[in-house]
Amino acid sequence: MLAYYLLFTIPILLSFLNYDDDRLIANKRFPLLVFFGLFIVLLSLRSVQCGVDLFNYKMKFEDADSVSVLSLFDFSIIEPGYDWFSYICKSLIGNFQIFLCICALISVVPIAVLYLKETEHNLLTIALFAGIAPFTMFFSGLRQSIAMGIGAICYMLCKKNRLIPFVILVFVAFLFHQSSIIMLLMYPLTHIRITKKWIFPIAVIFALCLIFNKQIFGVLISFNHKYESRYIIADIGSYTFLVMLLILTVFSFVIPEDDEEIFGLRNMLVLSLLLQCFAPINTVAMRLNYYYLIFIPLLIPKIIDNSRERYKQVAFISSYVFFAFFIIWFFKEAYTGSNYLRAFPYIPFWSE
Repeated sequence: MLAYYLLFTIPILLSFLNYDDDRLIANKRFPLLVFFGLFIVLLSLRSVQCGVDLFNYKMKFEDADSVSVLSLFDFSIIEPGYDWFSYICKSLIGNFQIFLCICALISVVPIAVLYLKETEHNLLTIALFAGIAPFTMFFSGLRQSIAMGIGAICYMLCKKNRLIPFVILVFVAFLFHQSSIIMLLMYPLTHIRITKKWIFPIAVIFALCLIFNKQIFGVLISFNHKYESRYIIADIGSYTFLVMLLILTVFSFVIPEDDEEIFGLRNMLVLSLLLQCFAPINTVAMRLNYYYLIFIPLLIPKIIDNSRERYKQVAFISSYVFFAFFIIWFFKEAYTGSNYLRAFPYIPFWSE
Protein backbone atom coordinates (compact mmCIF):
# COMPACT_ATOMS: atom_id res chain seq x y z
CA MET A 1 0.00 0.00 0.00
CA LEU A 2 3.06 2.27 0.19
CA ALA A 3 2.58 3.33 -3.44
CA TYR A 4 -0.90 4.67 -2.69
CA TYR A 5 0.25 6.47 0.44
CA LEU A 6 2.94 8.22 -1.62
CA LEU A 7 0.43 8.99 -4.37
CA PHE A 8 -1.58 11.15 -1.96
CA THR A 9 1.06 12.28 0.53
CA ILE A 10 3.42 13.88 -2.00
CA PRO A 11 0.77 16.20 -3.53
CA ILE A 12 -0.47 17.10 -0.02
CA LEU A 13 3.04 18.10 1.05
CA LEU A 14 3.60 20.02 -2.19
CA SER A 15 0.41 22.01 -1.59
CA PHE A 16 2.08 23.77 1.36
CA LEU A 17 4.72 25.36 -0.90
CA ASN A 18 4.42 28.80 -2.47
CA TYR A 19 4.10 28.95 -6.23
CA ASP A 20 4.54 31.58 -8.90
CA ASP A 21 1.43 31.60 -11.08
CA ASP A 22 3.43 33.03 -13.98
CA ARG A 23 5.36 29.78 -14.33
CA LEU A 24 4.08 27.21 -16.77
CA ILE A 25 4.66 24.14 -14.60
CA ALA A 26 5.57 25.14 -11.03
CA ASN A 27 2.36 27.08 -10.44
CA LYS A 28 -0.52 26.52 -8.01
CA ARG A 29 -1.73 23.49 -10.02
CA PHE A 30 1.63 21.75 -9.53
CA PRO A 31 0.42 19.35 -6.76
CA LEU A 32 -2.40 18.17 -9.03
CA LEU A 33 0.06 17.74 -11.91
CA VAL A 34 2.34 15.66 -9.70
CA PHE A 35 -0.58 13.50 -8.57
CA PHE A 36 -1.53 12.58 -12.13
CA GLY A 37 2.12 12.11 -13.06
CA LEU A 38 2.51 9.62 -10.22
CA PHE A 39 -0.79 7.98 -11.12
CA ILE A 40 0.41 7.40 -14.69
CA VAL A 41 3.67 5.95 -13.36
CA LEU A 42 1.75 3.51 -11.12
CA LEU A 43 -0.45 2.42 -14.01
CA SER A 44 2.57 1.98 -16.27
CA LEU A 45 4.63 -0.09 -13.83
CA ARG A 46 1.89 -2.33 -12.44
CA SER A 47 2.01 -6.07 -12.61
CA VAL A 48 -0.63 -8.13 -14.42
CA GLN A 49 -1.61 -9.22 -10.90
CA CYS A 50 -2.71 -5.65 -10.16
CA GLY A 51 -6.03 -5.50 -11.98
CA VAL A 52 -8.43 -8.40 -12.30
CA ASP A 53 -8.59 -8.34 -16.12
CA LEU A 54 -4.97 -7.47 -16.83
CA PHE A 55 -3.75 -11.04 -17.38
CA ASN A 56 -6.44 -11.54 -20.03
CA TYR A 57 -5.45 -8.28 -21.68
CA LYS A 58 -1.85 -9.49 -21.78
CA MET A 59 -2.88 -12.73 -23.44
CA LYS A 60 -4.97 -10.80 -25.94
CA PHE A 61 -2.06 -8.46 -26.66
CA GLU A 62 0.33 -11.33 -27.29
CA ASP A 63 -2.21 -13.07 -29.55
CA ALA A 64 -3.15 -9.87 -31.43
CA ASP A 65 -3.48 -10.58 -35.14
CA SER A 66 -3.83 -8.40 -38.21
CA VAL A 67 -7.00 -6.33 -38.17
CA SER A 68 -8.44 -4.51 -41.16
CA VAL A 69 -9.35 -0.85 -40.78
CA LEU A 70 -12.67 -1.71 -42.43
CA SER A 71 -13.47 -3.92 -39.42
CA LEU A 72 -13.91 -0.73 -37.39
CA PHE A 73 -17.18 -0.23 -39.26
CA ASP A 74 -18.31 -3.83 -39.01
CA PHE A 75 -20.93 -3.76 -36.25
CA SER A 76 -21.05 -7.53 -36.06
CA ILE A 77 -17.62 -7.30 -34.36
CA ILE A 78 -17.72 -6.31 -30.71
CA GLU A 79 -15.50 -3.31 -29.87
CA PRO A 80 -12.99 -3.68 -32.74
CA GLY A 81 -11.24 -0.40 -31.90
CA TYR A 82 -9.28 -1.97 -29.08
CA ASP A 83 -8.32 -4.97 -31.23
CA TRP A 84 -6.98 -2.66 -33.93
CA PHE A 85 -5.19 -0.47 -31.38
CA SER A 86 -3.68 -3.53 -29.66
CA TYR A 87 -2.46 -4.96 -32.97
CA ILE A 88 -0.83 -1.67 -34.01
CA CYS A 89 0.94 -1.35 -30.64
CA LYS A 90 2.12 -4.95 -30.74
CA SER A 91 3.48 -4.45 -34.25
CA LEU A 92 5.36 -1.29 -33.28
CA ILE A 93 6.63 -2.11 -29.79
CA GLY A 94 5.82 -5.74 -28.98
CA ASN A 95 6.12 -5.16 -25.24
CA PHE A 96 3.06 -5.36 -22.99
CA GLN A 97 4.56 -3.18 -20.25
CA ILE A 98 5.14 -0.34 -22.71
CA PHE A 99 1.64 -0.97 -24.01
CA LEU A 100 0.32 -0.39 -20.46
CA CYS A 101 2.19 2.91 -20.37
CA ILE A 102 0.60 3.99 -23.66
CA CYS A 103 -2.86 3.02 -22.38
CA ALA A 104 -2.24 4.95 -19.16
CA LEU A 105 -1.28 8.08 -21.08
CA ILE A 106 -4.31 7.90 -23.38
CA SER A 107 -6.65 7.23 -20.44
CA VAL A 108 -5.34 9.71 -17.87
CA VAL A 109 -3.78 12.65 -19.73
CA PRO A 110 -7.11 14.02 -21.11
CA ILE A 111 -8.66 13.84 -17.62
CA ALA A 112 -5.58 15.44 -16.07
CA VAL A 113 -5.61 18.28 -18.62
CA LEU A 114 -9.31 18.87 -17.99
CA TYR A 115 -8.82 19.00 -14.22
CA LEU A 116 -5.75 21.25 -14.48
CA LYS A 117 -7.74 23.71 -16.60
CA GLU A 118 -11.00 23.64 -14.69
CA THR A 119 -10.40 23.24 -10.95
CA GLU A 120 -9.10 25.67 -8.33
CA HIS A 121 -8.92 23.08 -5.52
CA ASN A 122 -6.05 20.63 -5.97
CA LEU A 123 -6.49 18.44 -2.92
CA LEU A 124 -10.28 18.36 -2.99
CA THR A 125 -10.22 17.34 -6.65
CA ILE A 126 -7.67 14.62 -5.88
CA ALA A 127 -9.78 13.28 -3.00
CA LEU A 128 -12.95 13.25 -5.11
CA PHE A 129 -11.14 11.56 -8.00
CA ALA A 130 -9.94 8.82 -5.64
CA GLY A 131 -13.23 8.40 -3.78
CA ILE A 132 -15.93 9.09 -6.37
CA ALA A 133 -14.42 8.69 -9.83
CA PRO A 134 -13.70 5.12 -10.99
CA PHE A 135 -10.11 5.15 -9.70
CA THR A 136 -9.68 1.37 -9.55
CA MET A 137 -11.11 0.84 -13.04
CA PHE A 138 -7.94 2.38 -14.49
CA PHE A 139 -5.99 -0.56 -13.04
CA SER A 140 -8.14 -3.23 -14.63
CA GLY A 141 -10.26 -2.15 -17.60
CA LEU A 142 -7.98 -0.93 -20.40
CA ARG A 143 -10.77 -0.58 -22.95
CA GLN A 144 -13.13 1.36 -20.74
CA SER A 145 -10.33 3.50 -19.27
CA ILE A 146 -9.40 4.63 -22.78
CA ALA A 147 -13.08 5.37 -23.46
CA MET A 148 -13.25 7.46 -20.26
CA GLY A 149 -10.19 9.43 -21.35
CA ILE A 150 -11.92 10.14 -24.64
CA GLY A 151 -14.96 11.21 -22.61
CA ALA A 152 -12.94 14.02 -21.02
CA ILE A 153 -12.13 15.34 -24.50
CA CYS A 154 -15.80 15.00 -25.46
CA TYR A 155 -16.75 17.28 -22.57
CA MET A 156 -14.33 19.96 -23.77
CA LEU A 157 -15.92 19.74 -27.22
CA CYS A 158 -19.40 20.04 -25.68
CA LYS A 159 -18.39 23.27 -23.95
CA LYS A 160 -17.18 24.66 -27.29
CA ASN A 161 -20.35 23.53 -29.12
CA ARG A 162 -18.32 21.29 -31.45
CA LEU A 163 -21.06 18.78 -32.21
CA ILE A 164 -19.53 16.92 -35.18
CA PRO A 165 -16.10 16.30 -33.56
CA PHE A 166 -17.99 15.29 -30.41
CA VAL A 167 -20.04 12.65 -32.25
CA ILE A 168 -16.92 11.35 -34.01
CA LEU A 169 -15.08 10.95 -30.70
CA VAL A 170 -18.05 9.20 -29.08
CA PHE A 171 -17.97 6.76 -32.01
CA VAL A 172 -14.24 6.21 -31.43
CA ALA A 173 -14.91 5.54 -27.74
CA PHE A 174 -17.73 3.17 -28.75
CA LEU A 175 -15.21 1.17 -30.78
CA PHE A 176 -13.27 0.60 -27.55
CA HIS A 177 -16.21 -0.02 -25.22
CA GLN A 178 -19.87 -0.19 -26.23
CA SER A 179 -21.06 1.25 -22.93
CA SER A 180 -19.61 4.62 -23.98
CA ILE A 181 -22.63 5.15 -26.24
CA ILE A 182 -24.22 6.75 -23.18
CA MET A 183 -21.82 9.68 -23.68
CA LEU A 184 -24.16 10.91 -26.43
CA LEU A 185 -26.26 12.33 -23.58
CA MET A 186 -23.32 14.52 -22.57
CA TYR A 187 -23.96 17.10 -25.30
CA PRO A 188 -27.57 17.97 -24.37
CA LEU A 189 -26.76 17.72 -20.65
CA THR A 190 -23.99 20.28 -21.06
CA HIS A 191 -26.38 22.83 -22.55
CA ILE A 192 -29.76 22.48 -20.86
CA ARG A 193 -30.53 24.47 -17.71
CA ILE A 194 -31.78 22.24 -14.91
CA THR A 195 -32.44 24.76 -12.15
CA LYS A 196 -33.69 24.41 -8.57
CA LYS A 197 -37.25 24.41 -9.96
CA TRP A 198 -36.54 20.90 -11.27
CA ILE A 199 -35.87 19.45 -7.82
CA PHE A 200 -39.35 17.95 -7.38
CA PRO A 201 -39.52 16.26 -10.82
CA ILE A 202 -35.99 14.92 -10.27
CA ALA A 203 -37.02 13.55 -6.87
CA VAL A 204 -40.02 11.79 -8.45
CA ILE A 205 -37.90 10.27 -11.24
CA PHE A 206 -35.28 9.20 -8.68
CA ALA A 207 -37.94 7.47 -6.56
CA LEU A 208 -39.41 5.68 -9.59
CA CYS A 209 -35.97 4.52 -10.76
CA LEU A 210 -35.15 3.22 -7.31
CA ILE A 211 -38.48 1.44 -6.74
CA PHE A 212 -38.80 -0.06 -10.23
CA ASN A 213 -35.08 -0.44 -11.00
CA LYS A 214 -35.31 -4.10 -12.02
CA GLN A 215 -38.17 -3.55 -14.43
CA ILE A 216 -36.75 -0.37 -15.99
CA PHE A 217 -33.23 -1.74 -16.36
CA GLY A 218 -34.54 -4.99 -17.79
CA VAL A 219 -36.15 -3.03 -20.62
CA LEU A 220 -33.07 -0.87 -21.22
CA ILE A 221 -30.54 -3.70 -21.27
CA SER A 222 -32.68 -5.73 -23.68
CA PHE A 223 -31.58 -3.34 -26.45
CA ASN A 224 -28.03 -4.69 -26.21
CA HIS A 225 -27.93 -8.48 -26.45
CA LYS A 226 -24.25 -8.61 -25.47
CA TYR A 227 -24.91 -7.19 -22.03
CA GLU A 228 -28.27 -8.89 -21.68
CA SER A 229 -26.66 -12.31 -22.07
CA ARG A 230 -23.60 -11.62 -19.88
CA TYR A 231 -25.07 -9.79 -16.90
CA ILE A 232 -28.07 -10.97 -14.92
CA ILE A 233 -30.33 -8.68 -12.93
CA ALA A 234 -30.01 -9.50 -9.25
CA ASP A 235 -29.69 -7.74 -5.91
CA ILE A 236 -25.97 -7.02 -5.40
CA GLY A 237 -26.15 -4.24 -2.81
CA SER A 238 -23.92 -1.10 -3.03
CA TYR A 239 -26.48 1.38 -1.76
CA THR A 240 -23.82 3.34 0.16
CA PHE A 241 -22.47 4.92 -3.00
CA LEU A 242 -26.01 5.83 -4.03
CA VAL A 243 -26.50 7.69 -0.74
CA MET A 244 -23.23 9.57 -1.29
CA LEU A 245 -24.34 10.68 -4.75
CA LEU A 246 -27.71 11.74 -3.34
CA ILE A 247 -25.98 13.91 -0.72
CA LEU A 248 -23.73 15.49 -3.36
CA THR A 249 -26.74 16.14 -5.61
CA VAL A 250 -28.64 17.92 -2.82
CA PHE A 251 -25.47 19.87 -2.00
CA SER A 252 -25.11 20.93 -5.64
CA PHE A 253 -28.64 22.36 -5.76
CA VAL A 254 -28.77 24.03 -2.34
CA ILE A 255 -25.34 25.67 -1.99
CA PRO A 256 -24.45 27.50 -5.24
CA GLU A 257 -25.70 30.51 -7.12
CA ASP A 258 -26.98 29.72 -10.60
CA ASP A 259 -23.98 29.65 -12.88
CA GLU A 260 -23.69 28.56 -16.51
CA GLU A 261 -20.55 26.55 -15.85
CA ILE A 262 -22.19 24.63 -13.01
CA PHE A 263 -25.34 23.70 -14.94
CA GLY A 264 -23.73 21.18 -17.28
CA LEU A 265 -21.66 19.47 -14.61
CA ARG A 266 -24.62 19.33 -12.22
CA ASN A 267 -26.83 17.86 -14.94
CA MET A 268 -24.32 15.05 -15.34
CA LEU A 269 -24.35 14.48 -11.57
CA VAL A 270 -28.15 14.11 -11.73
CA LEU A 271 -27.74 11.53 -14.49
CA SER A 272 -25.12 9.73 -12.35
CA LEU A 273 -27.57 9.63 -9.47
CA LEU A 274 -30.28 8.11 -11.66
CA LEU A 275 -27.89 5.56 -13.16
CA GLN A 276 -26.72 4.59 -9.70
CA CYS A 277 -30.28 3.57 -8.84
CA PHE A 278 -29.69 0.54 -11.08
CA ALA A 279 -26.17 -0.30 -9.83
CA PRO A 280 -27.43 -2.30 -6.82
CA ILE A 281 -29.06 -4.79 -9.21
CA ASN A 282 -26.61 -4.87 -12.14
CA THR A 283 -22.93 -4.04 -12.63
CA VAL A 284 -23.56 -2.69 -16.14
CA ALA A 285 -25.23 0.38 -14.62
CA MET A 286 -22.05 1.17 -12.71
CA ARG A 287 -20.03 0.84 -15.90
CA LEU A 288 -22.37 3.28 -17.63
CA ASN A 289 -21.94 5.66 -14.72
CA TYR A 290 -18.13 5.73 -14.94
CA TYR A 291 -18.24 8.18 -17.85
CA TYR A 292 -20.01 10.79 -15.74
CA LEU A 293 -18.46 10.20 -12.33
CA ILE A 294 -15.18 11.67 -13.56
CA PHE A 295 -16.82 15.11 -13.70
CA ILE A 296 -17.83 15.24 -10.02
CA PRO A 297 -14.27 16.26 -8.99
CA LEU A 298 -14.81 19.35 -11.15
CA LEU A 299 -18.35 20.12 -10.01
CA ILE A 300 -17.91 20.15 -6.22
CA PRO A 301 -15.01 22.68 -6.22
CA LYS A 302 -16.99 24.95 -8.57
CA ILE A 303 -19.99 24.77 -6.23
CA ILE A 304 -17.80 25.78 -3.30
CA ASP A 305 -16.36 28.70 -5.28
CA ASN A 306 -19.84 29.86 -6.38
CA SER A 307 -21.73 29.33 -3.15
CA ARG A 308 -24.53 31.66 -2.16
CA GLU A 309 -23.61 34.30 0.39
CA ARG A 310 -25.45 32.70 3.29
CA TYR A 311 -23.76 29.35 2.60
CA LYS A 312 -20.19 30.66 2.24
CA GLN A 313 -19.15 29.27 5.61
CA VAL A 314 -20.83 25.93 4.95
CA ALA A 315 -19.09 25.68 1.59
CA PHE A 316 -15.71 26.56 3.14
CA ILE A 317 -16.04 23.91 5.85
CA SER A 318 -17.42 21.32 3.41
CA SER A 319 -14.28 21.55 1.26
CA TYR A 320 -12.23 20.23 4.19
CA VAL A 321 -14.88 17.72 5.21
CA PHE A 322 -15.14 16.29 1.69
CA PHE A 323 -11.36 16.09 1.35
CA ALA A 324 -10.92 14.24 4.64
CA PHE A 325 -13.92 11.96 4.08
CA PHE A 326 -13.01 10.78 0.59
CA ILE A 327 -9.34 10.20 1.40
CA ILE A 328 -10.40 8.13 4.42
CA TRP A 329 -13.05 6.42 2.29
CA PHE A 330 -10.42 5.49 -0.31
CA PHE A 331 -8.16 3.76 2.19
CA LYS A 332 -11.10 2.19 4.02
CA GLU A 333 -12.18 0.60 0.73
CA ALA A 334 -8.58 -0.37 -0.01
CA TYR A 335 -8.31 -2.32 3.24
CA THR A 336 -11.85 -3.57 3.80
CA GLY A 337 -13.72 -3.15 0.50
CA SER A 338 -14.63 -5.89 -1.97
CA ASN A 339 -11.55 -5.17 -4.13
CA TYR A 340 -13.24 -6.99 -7.01
CA LEU A 341 -11.04 -5.15 -9.52
CA ARG A 342 -7.98 -6.30 -7.55
CA ALA A 343 -6.29 -2.89 -7.47
CA PHE A 344 -5.09 -3.40 -3.88
CA PRO A 345 -2.39 -3.91 -2.87
CA TYR A 346 -0.27 -2.28 -5.57
CA ILE A 347 2.07 -4.80 -7.22
CA PRO A 348 4.84 -3.54 -9.56
CA PHE A 349 5.81 -5.66 -12.54
CA TRP A 350 9.25 -6.49 -11.14
CA SER A 351 7.60 -8.31 -8.23
CA GLU A 352 6.05 -10.98 -10.46
